[in-house]
Amino acid sequence: RFRNTLVDDLHEFKSKDAIRLVVMELFRHVDVKALISQGVISRWFPAAKYEEMKTMTGQVIDWPLSSKKFCPHLPQGSDADHIQGYFGEQVAVFFAFYGRLINQMMVPAIFAAIVELVLYFMPMGLTLRGAHSLQGLFGYFLVIWGMQFVMYEEHMVAVDRLRWGADGNAGADLPSDGYHRVARWVVVSENPRTRTRFYQSLTFRLAFVKLFIFFFPLVRLAFLAPIVDRQCAPVTMNRTEAVQEVAGKFFSYLPQHAVNELNITKDDHLFLDWVHMQHLDIEDNPIDFSLLVLADFNRLPTLFSPCPRTFVRNVLGMEPNCFRGCFPQSCEKIQRRGSHRLVCYESCQKNLGRSLSFLYLSHLAFAVLFIVITMLRVRMAVRGEIQTAKSTKSPEPYTFLQYQEKCHKYACYKYLSSGGSYVEDFLEVVLGFAVLVCFASVSPRMALVGFVVQLCEYRLLMYRTTWITCRPFPATSEGLGEWFTVLDGILFIATGMNALLLICVKSTDLDDMRPESKLIVVVLIVLSLVSVRVLLRVHLHERPFEIVDALDLNHEFVEKLEARRHRDELGKGEHSDSFDCVKIGVHGE
Repeated sequence: RFRNTLVDDLHEFKSKDAIRLVVMELFRHVDVKALISQGVISRWFPAAKYEEMKTMTGQVIDWPLSSKKFCPHLPQGSDADHIQGYFGEQVAVFFAFYGRLINQMMVPAIFAAIVELVLYFMPMGLTLRGAHSLQGLFGYFLVIWGMQFVMYEEHMVAVDRLRWGADGNAGADLPSDGYHRVARWVVVSENPRTRTRFYQSLTFRLAFVKLFIFFFPLVRLAFLAPIVDRQCAPVTMNRTEAVQEVAGKFFSYLPQHAVNELNITKDDHLFLDWVHMQHLDIEDNPIDFSLLVLADFNRLPTLFSPCPRTFVRNVLGMEPNCFRGCFPQSCEKIQRRGSHRLVCYESCQKNLGRSLSFLYLSHLAFAVLFIVITMLRVRMAVRGEIQTAKSTKSPEPYTFLQYQEKCHKYACYKYLSSGGSYVEDFLEVVLGFAVLVCFASVSPRMALVGFVVQLCEYRLLMYRTTWITCRPFPATSEGLGEWFTVLDGILFIATGMNALLLICVKSTDLDDMRPESKLIVVVLIVLSLVSVRVLLRVHLHERPFEIVDALDLNHEFVEKLEARRHRDELGKGEHSDSFDCVKIGVHGE
């Protein structure tokens, strides 16, 4: 028997709960899939509530332009609660993750702004090597920030699921032997409320494949472009003549103001020494040879030539007097071991930085474009149906339900649909996170640009999900699940990527070390970041106090029910099972 004293301990009954109850009863008596296959009905979908959509638009989607403070423009903690009440826990988990990511991106964005200001005033004393060292420090800060965010998100997702009453929605446990341990993401039992098996398998099929497709152009531009875009002198020249020949090409790309500041010519020994350092030691340096083969991997069938020198010269068409094709953009003189050397900021680094900054802007442009195209498709379909009704002189007005039917046809919330899907939306956010932690050290302004772009995309996705995408079934959620595995993999990749960028791309004091010493430095950097990860894991391992309080409330609530039930049974002389296995979602603040 319900009592008013329980109101404060229970969730409010919302439209998502009504939809779940209606669907549960409907599917008990009617085979909807059979009706669709037989053509009795065309489609079914949860009906949208126009008043709730308008309310959520004012609370979540609209920009608070009247506010003079910046914080209201950021995603609020209450946004996910409004979304959960209308769309269900699955969609709410995604937007809660996205909102917390944007809020935490403020920290690297502020750090990036400081770094850019320092680099802008670099002529006041900061050298090129000092600037690259500062960028490398920013890259390792991003890796540590990413580790902290992922671990913090694990706690927050657990809190949200318990607060929304979705804590009992875990999939079936798996046996711990045999093939189940090897491929748990393939054989995991599917939970009909959360579609665990489908989403986990789709996550693994798409995530790392798209990461490779997304990363390969950037990796090629960072590490392979200097090999592919090479400058070669005739094979008849010796090394000294080849250096002088290529120096003329390189010198023409150096800006005139840099030439005036350095007071050098193309025949200056400092510039010739720098060109000499760009030489590709394809026969003596295994790293250059390996990168060259990787850059021209489409010719790998002939790799097994009896002589590497013959393979390089004849198969790849590369002459021995070849130099890296990164042209100098700005240079400075440094003194090392009693002699002067030339250090240059090269075109490959500049092109990589421009590509990374353009990446976020192009992503925002395409997101707007796809939303506009979907809106136009729905609008054209609606106008066509209205024109057909007018031509037949139908007295019936065009209803909001008919508009929703067109949204379901052209913008359904499922995989490979214009309306988006849980996996695709999550993948786009994860890809942006991966590019940030792996490559932002090359161009720190990317963190600042990415913060603004992600904030705009958050509002766009909210608008698309509310007004364009057909309202999905309010599925519950098991949390982020396998996305945590993907994020952990990205952080391990970012650890190695930042180390390689520092050693191979940036000009730092590590350039004076031998290759063996550089390898030791890379290993030490990776081990130090892994140690930081372990320390963060130990520090954040304790269960959040919100979960402890909510579990205590759940326990007290179940105890009260069990005590009341036992009293009733004793009065009637009956006996039944206990409430030990009851799962009750309590709203813990």
